Amino acid sequence: MLRLRVLVAVAGASILSTAPRPSLAAPPQLQLSGEIGPELDTNALRQPEVGGLPVVSSGLMRIVVGGSLALALGDHRLRLGYGGGAKIFMVEDARSADEIVHRADAFWGVAKGGFLWSLSGYYYDAFQRVSLRDLRTGIVQLGVSLFHSSRTQATLQLGYHGLEFKPLPEYNFNALRGQLRIARKLTSQDEDELRTWRVSLTYTASLRDYNGQAYGQREPCPTPDQTICNYPKDAARGDFDQLVRIAASYVGAAAASAWFGLEVNRSNSYGESFVRQVVGIKFTVRLFWEIFLTTKGALQLARFRDPFRLSQVSTQTLVDIDNENRSSLVIHLGRDIGDHWGISARYSVYLAETQRRADAPEATAGFLRHLLFIGARFRYNSAE
Repeated sequence: MLRLRVLVAVAGASILSTAPRPSLAAPPQLQLSGEIGPELDTNALRQPEVGGLPVVSSGLMRIVVGGSLALALGDHRLRLGYGGGAKIFMVEDARSADEIVHRADAFWGVAKGGFLWSLSGYYYDAFQRVSLRDLRTGIVQLGVSLFHSSRTQATLQLGYHGLEFKPLPEYNFNALRGQLRIARKLTSQDEDELRTWRVSLTYTASLRDYNGQAYGQREPCPTPDQTICNYPKDAARGDFDQLVRIAASYVGAAAASAWFGLEVNRSNSYGESFVRQVVGIKFTVRLFWEIFLTTKGALQLARFRDPFRLSQVSTQTLVDIDNENRSSLVIHLGRDIGDHWGISARYSVYLAETQRRADAPEATAGFLRHLLFIGARFRYNSAE
């Protein structure tokens, strides 16, 4: 992963899907945020309720910090961001899941000839006490944005994506990555209320070159009692991953968004091809006593073309390398106390990805986690 580290060191770190629109120079904008408090995790080790292994429940302390600095100098735009977090569990059997996470991003853009040209980067690094799911990933890419009036934007980005899965180097990859995003903004005025709708369509394609070997499947198997008998090919694993995402959002008396994603991955290695679908919704509404309710839900379904990896995915081994690969429901209550401080209460439930084999109608569910968080938060924006 030397190539990944060098590129990330040169470019900084996070891809911004939406580039800022060219505008006149403005004062620097600094944003800071933080959250701290106790949390209960009913399945700290992400263990399915199968196989006889215990499900460990534990309290923990969660700390999250973040910040960004945006500068505008003539036609040039610069944004630097950092985020970090830590989870420290209280039960000894759960201490192996202690985790520290770092995330950084950088964006530079210049408006020339009616276009916004940009260079952006993203870096994410997770460290666990016992390395089971931690990974390091980064993206560096060039982009160009075209604005049609003030309502429509098209952005094309091309670059490099690298991933290092620390427990199993065979899942490390280097990739060429491209993304096209088209967004449209609509507004309307009804009496004193301004309503804004946004719709977007995003297509992402990635050619991934893995460190691991590709595998094939012998048919029929040498012995009748064998159902899976894969063999190593004389080639490295290579995947072509495509993702289409459609999203819509509304901001008025309340805020709401919905999205649908379809991911198709084709691999030269037996068991690694799949089709994944995700649908989600999020809304925020003001309740009473200045309390705001935010609810976010996502349902994800994957179908693997070959059965080889199904049991491994169900038990969250080998291929569990992304933290967002979950069906989830999050309910958050928040209230501001003063200009910068607030209190938060959050309930979350996560269900590990539901999988279906291409040759079987039944679904296989993975682990289930419930989390309950109560804490304090801090926010600062120099523009406010």
